[in-house]
Amino acid sequence: MSIETKGARTAEDFFSVVVKGFTSLDVETALELFHVDSIMVDAAGRVHRGKYAIAFELQKFFSLGFPVHSTRRHLYVAGDTALQISDWSLRGTTQHGMEIDMAGTATDVISRGRDGIWRYDIDNPFGVLNAGRLDQ
Repeated sequence: MSIETKGARTAEDFFSVVVKGFTSLDVETALELFHVDSIMVDAAGRVHRGKYAIAFELQKFFSLGFPVHSTRRHLYVAGDTALQISDWSLRGTTQHGMEIDMAGTATDVISRGRDGIWRYDIDNPFGVLNAGRLDQ
């Protein structure tokens, strides 16, 4: 783990570690929040599997140049697995003058790894928009 993001030792601590990782705007730092075989679901409902694919998706967000603001709504823990629901927003003007106003309610599954660190299994930032998809 990098100095910027110490791994979450409890499910309750995961959210604050995520905030640090995502506000760093550094892909490598944020990737530490994911298990090797994690998936990320994009706004269109497409699944991106593994850290390489997730890094590509993270770079899209981070290239805008403004941090994601988040608030955890719920956390449900069952042993070494948890469901975290959080609201997030990304707003600002890019260096090219484009206004960005994105927001969502993430529905994420996290779990504790063998090293005791909690990480994403499923990062679904547009969770409620993709809730009806059965083809994944």
